[in-house]
Amino acid sequence: MTVWNDDNVYLLTRLTTEGKSAAEIAAYMGITRNMVAGKRWRMKMPSGMSRRSKKREMSPRAAQAVIKQAVKKKREKRLVRIARKKPGRLCFSLGLTDI
Repeated sequence: MTVWNDDNVYLLTRLTTEGKSAAEIAAYMGITRNMVAGKRWRMKMPSGMSRRSKKREMSPRAAQAVIKQAVKKKREKRLVRIARKKPGRLCFSLGLTDI
């Protein structure tokens, strides 16, 4: 079962930057807490706020920066995977024809 499409990753990063816990995000998205924690770990995202610390919100600009960085990293990984499997396809999709 694949839950992590681009929209769900965006939602996860947005809720994480708002300081929501894994349990809160899981309840909101209708998935398990361990799925949220695992995806945060694989994306090397902060684990949210600890129980002892007060919840604080990031500025919208900082939240956007975190989201853009996560999306950029995911796209780069996708391009590397495509280049390894089908090198000609990557050149075609980027518009590089003189290679």
